[in-house]
Amino acid sequence: MRTFRDTKGREWQVEVNASTVKRVKTLLGVLLTDAVDNKCELFARLHDDMGLIVDVLYALCKPQADAAGVTDEQFGEGFAGDVLTAGHEALIAELNDFFPNAQQRKNLALLREKMLKVTDLIQAEGARRIEGLDAESLAKSVIASFGNSPGSSASTPAPTPSAS
Repeated sequence: MRTFRDTKGREWQVEVNASTVKRVKTLLGVLLTDAVDNKCELFARLHDDMGLIVDVLYALCKPQADAAGVTDEQFGEGFAGDVLTAGHEALIAELNDFFPNAQQRKNLALLREKMLKVTDLIQAEGARRIEGLDAESLAKSVIASFGNSPGSSASTPAPTPSAS
């Protein structure tokens, strides 16, 4: 069982077992065991979709949330920045431990490692491109385009009827 603290200081225990897998399926229609099936599409979504991550974590932690009187919305309000990372890591680690097949666990761990590497490379390339931007040239280009765009129909006078 993994734990993390949200931005409100509340501690949450994340556990993936047969019961919690069923709860996630019932509440969200998401079968966590599909993380290693169907081209690992669910695993990719669990890596990229912060809303899905929070929803799954809420479903996993729902008995704790209910006992604390924390609604789904209040639970979500406790997620930002590093808490998203901590919750995600707890979820993926628990999911990895859940699989009974050692090869599935190994594959999931390898897949996560590769996805993190790809994400790091994409972030590094994005930073490189941003650093290479010339703000003054971009601003001049945008300013120059202001005079080149067609006016709105409201500023275009209606044609006058011709006298015949």
